[in-house]
Amino acid sequence: ETFDGDYRAAKAVCYQALHTIAKSLAAKAYRDDSSKHGDANTAREAALQTWDKYSEQVRDMCRKHLYFLGIVQLCVDRDDEWGGGSGDWNRSGLKELMDTMKELEYVKGTEKLEFPAFVLDWLHGAGKHAAALKVGLYNQDSQGSGIWGGGPGGAGAGDHHLEEDLSKRERAGMRWIHELRSGRAFNATNTLLNVARMDSNDSFATKKTLLSLSALANLAAAPPTSPGSMANGNRTDFKVREDVIAAELALMQVQEKLRSMAKTAVDGMDEDGNLPVITNGCMQPGEMVDYCVNSIVHSNDNGLPTLKSSLYALSIADTVDDARIDGVSGAELASKVWKVVAEKDQELWTRLDEKETPDEKETPMTPEQEMEGTLLYQVVFLDEAERLVGSYKTKAGQLAVSSGGGFGGDANVGGVALTSLWPGDALGRFRSHLAKCVTAAMEAAREEHQDKEDKKRAQKEFQASRVLTFVRQCRN
Repeated sequence: ETFDGDYRAAKAVCYQALHTIAKSLAAKAYRDDSSKHGDANTAREAALQTWDKYSEQVRDMCRKHLYFLGIVQLCVDRDDEWGGGSGDWNRSGLKELMDTMKELEYVKGTEKLEFPAFVLDWLHGAGKHAAALKVGLYNQDSQGSGIWGGGPGGAGAGDHHLEEDLSKRERAGMRWIHELRSGRAFNATNTLLNVARMDSNDSFATKKTLLSLSALANLAAAPPTSPGSMANGNRTDFKVREDVIAAELALMQVQEKLRSMAKTAVDGMDEDGNLPVITNGCMQPGEMVDYCVNSIVHSNDNGLPTLKSSLYALSIADTVDDARIDGVSGAELASKVWKVVAEKDQELWTRLDEKETPDEKETPMTPEQEMEGTLLYQVVFLDEAERLVGSYKTKAGQLAVSSGGGFGGDANVGGVALTSLWPGDALGRFRSHLAKCVTAAMEAAREEHQDKEDKKRAQKEFQASRVLTFVRQCRN
């Protein structure tokens, strides 16, 4: 009546009072014994005996009324507060908790494994991962009996409990730990990846840690490479998982670079006055591209920050397909980027289209030289340079150039077709100028790449010649 029928609240209040009394009596026993004998070990033993005497009565009441929180706290306090089980596992509170989990796998008024689920979630939330690991391996026998069962690689009741609800983050966090401890690195890889992807607003550091652990688990699950191995055919799956994890980590690296650019609130602020790029949460690929596009549109020039935003956004577009994120297309993201990059210098495209001749006194440059100063030229040049050295695995972010030198979305090239950026838009009439600009930038990037390759080859030949000369001199 006092709690208006709130049985749960009544249990909590009664338990808290009894728990406080038991704790106070144990603390008094410790002080009294310590004053009498001056020995910390005997004082701790006296406190432990007092705690066991009174906490057992409280625990019996908690079991009778199925107050799970009380059962867990009493067992954990036995070890944390009074050193229970130090040197004797059978006297530990954790051992007692495990026994209780087995006894309360299913009791009247609860669902199957409801109490073990509560214990795992509580330990996970309290950061007691070592205890959770020990609980996860408890009573694994070859018959799959007990609350965990199944042994390494097996599937017992505990496996079912851990895997039945991956949508709950705490449960999934316990699941991958159990999978690693039971020798199922392949399963742990997928679980860690799923957990890392669960919440886009989660801690950036936590997600990065989970992805790194997933990469390590994938290495542990890697099949043998010997030609005669039965597992050799599974290397394709291993490589796919490796690429997905690497892509996810690469996307996080891009966000870190965007953060470093947004050193002030003004730099990092979007059009609505928010600061999405410098929060502790994880941004989705589309959010990062939108942030970059907004930075390009509102920049006052084609300086380094604008150039970096363009290239970071294109690197995201090239990476998302490898990451295999549902509902996200690299080509669609790249189209948004290329559109704003090309429109950034619309004044120049308009002037060139109207065939105005620049005043040589004011602008002593040819149209080709003017194009080299556009954002489009610079981005295409650097993007092509990165592709020539193999920085990108896909062509999702590439501006497509047909074999004839124009823009038509050649099937052999892939990427984004220029003709798709302004369907029916007035800016479409500038395509010939844009095509010249992009072609010139790509050719310049290829020429520079070839020059570097030629220099490397000449340097290797020179070094080889020096070695040969040295060998000849030694022989003589």
